[in-house]
Amino acid sequence: MAKPLGVKFADRLEHSLENPIFERLFEMCDEPHRVVDVIPTIFNTEITGHTFFPAAGESLAHIHDAFDVGLLCSSEDTKGIAEYARA
Repeated sequence: MAKPLGVKFADRLEHSLENPIFERLFEMCDEPHRVVDVIPTIFNTEITGHTFFPAAGESLAHIHDAFDVGLLCSSEDTKGIAEYARA
């Protein structure tokens, strides 16, 4: 039987929501934005071809953390692409 890792999801989430990244993300998400739109808000460095997909994945992870606790909601644009805004 696997042992628990010692950090509960709720504790990890609470800690991550204290990250300044979320403050910038929430400010930006007054209006709906796609994941690719929030990448520059989350990262303070230039995102190039080989760093784009990891940056998009990390951005989506932050968005999902906020979404999971009801701070962000999602909708789809006219092309069916997910957009996220404050709940």
